Amino acid sequence: MRLERTPSTFTSLTIPLILNKMLYFLEALPDVEWVRYGIEGAVFFVGMTILIVLYFMIKKSNEAFQSSMVKWRKNQEESLADRQARQDERAKQQDDKLTKALEAILKGQSHVHTQEEENVTSKFTNFVHLGLERLVQNIKCNRAYFVIYHNGAWSNNGISLPKMSLINEAYHDYDLEPIMPQLQSIPRGFLPGLDNIFEEDGRVFYRDIELFKERDPITYSWLTAHGTKAVAIFPVRDVCKNYNIGFVAVEYYSDIPENITDKEIKIHTSKVAEGIAAAACFTNEDEKLATGHKNQQ
Repeated sequence: MRLERTPSTFTSLTIPLILNKMLYFLEALPDVEWVRYGIEGAVFFVGMTILIVLYFMIKKSNEAFQSSMVKWRKNQEESLADRQARQDERAKQQDDKLTKALEAILKGQSHVHTQEEENVTSKFTNFVHLGLERLVQNIKCNRAYFVIYHNGAWSNNGISLPKMSLINEAYHDYDLEPIMPQLQSIPRGFLPGLDNIFEEDGRVFYRDIELFKERDPITYSWLTAHGTKAVAIFPVRDVCKNYNIGFVAVEYYSDIPENITDKEIKIHTSKVAEGIAAAACFTNEDEKLATGHKNQQ
């Protein structure tokens, strides 16, 4: 006969089983630590349990942090490597550009100074400096200098772009700031009125610089910018080829001394300009001889 499983039957079977398990638990209860030692044991047991749980939680968190740090370092290293690679590439490109520029300069270089030419140029520079120093002593000016014209560049279609550079200056007072850096490879258009004045009057001379303002406002502005009160400017004309190659200028930063006449200033300045012109002409011939001598060797 098959026993039919009804709710009452299930209850009659399971209740004794549950009671049996509870009895077993109660019999084993005295052996449990927190029961054996009372409240203190229970607190200790619970505390240890909490510490163990916290330990594993911290350990897991630390492992996750270490893993994230490894990934971060790896990303940083890759980013640094990328930046370094880009910097190396830019440096290589700059080196290539510089190399190409140097190659272009060397290909376009028409002449390199020989030792003989260098000696000739040095003699010319010393001659100019001595002439300017004597000029400062003779007319008691504050500054005297020589500006030379030269071809510093060419346009895209080969037109020469004339420039000028101050290559030597002498001072009465060596506390003066040099103006040589201000006039290096400057377009001649920087002082556009001088050529016209040279053609019309042959030179520039003003005991009072303010009288020069209307005649050539641009040159006036440049002169007064460094304190000029009186000025004399004479062209340096190549006597061999009959054109201007530069100019000699003298400047006073206060009134011209009463014992120095206008005539003295003009004579001494023109003599220095003529001397430089003659020296430049002969220097050019000497350089040709030096170049020819080198070529023959």
